[in-house]
Amino acid sequence: MNWNRTKSIFIVTFLFLNVFLGWQLLDKYQSSQIDTRPSSTIEETLEEENNIALPDELPEGERTPSVVVGDLEVFEESELEGLPSQDIRLDPSLTTISSELDEPFDIEPSEQDDSTSLSSELASFLTTYVRGGDQYTYSRFDEGNGLVYFNQVYEGKTTYLYGTDEPLVLSLNEDGEITGYEQRRYQFEENQGPREMASSLRAIEVLLNTQNIQRNDRVEDVELGYHSFFLEDLSVEVFAPMWKITVENEEGTEELLVDATREEAIGNVEELAPNEEDEEDEQENGEIEETQART
Repeated sequence: MNWNRTKSIFIVTFLFLNVFLGWQLLDKYQSSQIDTRPSSTIEETLEEENNIALPDELPEGERTPSVVVGDLEVFEESELEGLPSQDIRLDPSLTTISSELDEPFDIEPSEQDDSTSLSSELASFLTTYVRGGDQYTYSRFDEGNGLVYFNQVYEGKTTYLYGTDEPLVLSLNEDGEITGYEQRRYQFEENQGPREMASSLRAIEVLLNTQNIQRNDRVEDVELGYHSFFLEDLSVEVFAPMWKITVENEEGTEELLVDATREEAIGNVEELAPNEEDEEDEQENGEIEETQART
């Protein structure tokens, strides 16, 4: 055996290994660095230098799990037995409930499109008719189709899904009464330990630096929540903490996302949300394929 040649191979191999590990360590270090400048300095940059209007109060950054995995929970027949006045069906996977109420449940029409709070009637419905209903929070109202959507809450923060509908959907009749609902429920698990989040001010500055917001824009609202990673073909949903920043500009109002750990602008929520036309096309294509399969 040629020991000199073998020794040279080992030296080169370990050299490459050290370079690779050093690169990984540097990448991990850089990704963990959060801007620590005083809030007053960032605020001056936003308000005084760029005339960006900020809310009177902004949420602070905090230590939050950097990755949360959500797996669809399997419903047990026994936990559905106590739900009153409704006909409940489970899909074959036991992960989706389809409910039809014996009698329509009346809610106040004026509260159907209230994005900031639930009416007392809706809150009463969720706690009485929906298993774990207190784990959901209002998302949006589709008046044209008579559907009210709800997101699930984890550790006091809203979880947002993209590429699929929210996990709880209420169906309304023409009189604005609830006639039934479809429910999924996620079981969440922290995949990575807590890390310091960028402050809400820093997240707004990131949007300014990436030209997602401009001079004279107005920041209406800032919220820290868990947003899906937009990964397809997975049996689970993967969520990351992100700042959702509502901005008013010359073109109207838009909601923008900033990754709270990496300090990266993600994009416009409207562009990430499910497209109703695409959903209709997929449904039509599915029906056509089903018809062709039968013939």
